[in-house]
Order: sequence, then structure tokens, then C-alpha cells
Amino acid sequence: MRLGSLRNSSARYRLLFWFSFPTLALFWGASSFARILPHWPAAGYLTLIIAAAALWSGSGGRKARKWWPGAVLGTAAVFTLLLHTQAFWPVLPLPPGDDNTNHLHGWEKVVPVVRGEMRAIEAGGGRALLFADRYQFAAQLAWNMKEPRRSFSLNPARDQFDFWMAGENLIGASGVLVWEEDWDIKPEVLEAFRHTEEVARIPVKRRGKLVRTFHVVRCMDLERIP
Repeated sequence: MRLGSLRNSSARYRLLFWFSFPTLALFWGASSFARILPHWPAAGYLTLIIAAAALWSGSGGRKARKWWPGAVLGTAAVFTLLLHTQAFWPVLPLPPGDDNTNHLHGWEKVVPVVRGEMRAIEAGGGRALLFADRYQFAAQLAWNMKEPRRSFSLNPARDQFDFWMAGENLIGASGVLVWEEDWDIKPEVLEAFRHTEEVARIPVKRRGKLVRTFHVVRCMDLERIP
């Protein structure tokens, strides 16, 4: 397969090209001036994988040089190893906000505090829920607290949490809101409750360096969905 002479390629390989390159070019270009999540261009890679397999095997009319597969697999292995190593030992000097492996740390400090607040709220009657202001963080909260059916994302955007419990059914609910300092929190989230009180501020360090800070807030009587 010769993408350089696309006009001379068979229709099936031209199809792979047009399903791959424009999608990748769009997101790669947009990443220069906007925040792009890594999985957004995934559709472009699906057909590119097929094209790469054809190049590797030679079924596309041209066979890859012998050292190409080794170079590709070797590069993939290096970056995979770095990713998994970074989760346990930060070998890459990334800023805290750019190192997503930091999201794995600190929960052993947060979970006991949140559980204690939930028990205190439930001692007064009712069922305490878990709140976050972003669906990404609500998912982390649900996983680490082992409470997927009690965790909700308080934001106007529709996400999976809206299917677990409709927003109108949350009115009047009380619980514990957890948020990260790096992301701040919108005032309207706290203002949506009749009463809020920050009960804990939990800094998290890795190798002596502050990488994230949790805020734990007791929230009483949700009056509206922010």
C-alpha cells in the first residue's frame, strides 16, 4: 500500500486512508490550540491499524522493511513500561497537573474521612450521598469509595450519573462533596445546598512533593442542580 500515491491504490486502501488521516489530522491540529482528550481521535486509529497490518504483511502491495515492526513494538514497549513505572515511581519529571498517575494516590487518606462524615450525616437520619462537580472525579470517588450507586456528578452536562438517578430525585439530599484544589470548584455547586461546611483539607505528597489537595465538604439539603 502506498499512501503517497493514493490515486493508484485500490479502493479498499483509499477507504482506510480517508477514514484515518482526516480524523487524526483534525485532532492533532486542534491540539495545538485547544485541550484534546487522548481517546477522541481513536476512530482514526482503528482503520490505521488495518492499514499498518497490511503494510506489515505485504498484502497491500508493499511490505514494510524488516526493522519497522521491531522499531514500532520496541517504542510501544518503552512507553508502556514508562507509564506503568510512573504510577509507582515518578521517573518522568512531569508537573503535578500533567501527571495523570497522581490520580491513583491519596485516596487512602480521603476514604476514611469521607466514610466518617457519611456516618455522621446518617446518624441524624437519612442516607448520605457522595458528590463531585465533574464526572471524571465522581467516577474516581465511586471507585475508591466502592459506592457507585451513591456517587453523583453535580453539573448541567448529561453523563452516566444522570442515568443512575435523575437530578430531580436528588433534591433534598445530603452528603459529602469531594473536590480537588487544582480544578477549583464552581461557586454555584456549593450554593446549590442549603448549608455547606468544609470538614477536611487533605494534601497528598509523592516523594515529598505536593501533587494534589483534596477538600471534603459536608453538604446538607440540595436545593437545585447547579
